[in-house]
Amino acid sequence: MLRVRDVMTVYPMTVCISQAALGVREGMKLAHIRHIPVVDDENCLVGIISQSDLLRAMVYAVSRSEAPMEQHPLGSLAIHEVMTRDVKVVFPDEPLRTAVGSLISERIGCLPVVERGAPGKLIGIITETDMLHILERLLDRDEPAPAAPDPQPDPGTP
Repeated sequence: MLRVRDVMTVYPMTVCISQAALGVREGMKLAHIRHIPVVDDENCLVGIISQSDLLRAMVYAVSRSEAPMEQHPLGSLAIHEVMTRDVKVVFPDEPLRTAVGSLISERIGCLPVVERGAPGKLIGIITETDMLHILERLLDRDEPAPAAPDPQPDPGTP
């Protein structure tokens, strides 16, 4: 049986709670990721920041701002102002099925993985993309190999 630890990304990219939102947005773009766990100075999970959180913050900032449009709407916001604080987590020894069920029922794109003996101690992350990689491997394993084409006669033979 697959467990969360078998597919999680170990020691994922994280951001500090006091970091500027604009820098995080740029980091997400460069790393091609959509979710980043937010941690305190002791690497304990305090939230998560997603592309959706940043987009929502930008829309709100622009709609409420009297600042000139050439200023970026995330320019003055810190992560703690836009992150999601109530984060669903999983433990590394849980069945992968449990994580999949949580992603589906909660309608979320990732689950931070924390140590069972030290809740809040971030050790990994599991994402929708991780689940798709598992599905791809399962499909590759279960699909029959393509049939070999029938040999074609050599056009030069009588």
